[in-house]
Amino acid sequence: MSISLEQIWGEVGMDYKEGLINSESCLQAVLYKVLREHIRNVPYRKVYVEPVIEYYATGSPKYKPDIIICDDKKIIAIIELKFAPNWYPNIRDDLIKLKELSDELNMNNNYYASRIPETGEWSYPEFKINHSTAFIVAVMGKYDSESVNFSNVKRLLDSNQLSKRFSLMSGRIFGEGRETEFVVEGSISEIPIN
Repeated sequence: MSISLEQIWGEVGMDYKEGLINSESCLQAVLYKVLREHIRNVPYRKVYVEPVIEYYATGSPKYKPDIIICDDKKIIAIIELKFAPNWYPNIRDDLIKLKELSDELNMNNNYYASRIPETGEWSYPEFKINHSTAFIVAVMGKYDSESVNFSNVKRLLDSNQLSKRFSLMSGRIFGEGRETEFVVEGSISEIPIN
């Protein structure tokens, strides 16, 4: 069983079109809610917002992805968000972070995402990135922005490993007279949840 990125992004898009998403934090909250609703009855599936994970590829050990989806042992998806509906969002730094994480695949690092409710300390299990981890950027911006067009973003990936597991969920804002498009492009179209 899996959930379709088009379906997820389409549900987020409905909230945007109703004027209910007004900031990146709100976009994050809506996407979190939609993801949680889709996996609520699936054992061992969790959605986390901004866990602090440590990685070592660049000597910069801390990274807070906007959203991650995990099962009991691995990170299923890492999602980064950008929200600039009236401007030109820049996702280059997010792509660099995702590339660094995908490059750590064979380093067998463990990441923590959940906390022990009673103490606030990090809890087990430890999660790992693996060959099926999806790397996703969800971005909203002007229709002619580099960041909302997959052909432009694909040139920035420059990592064969990342490009094999990368998708772009874009909200293309055209202005008055044309409805915003919510498009999913890339090598990942579904997130497994079974």
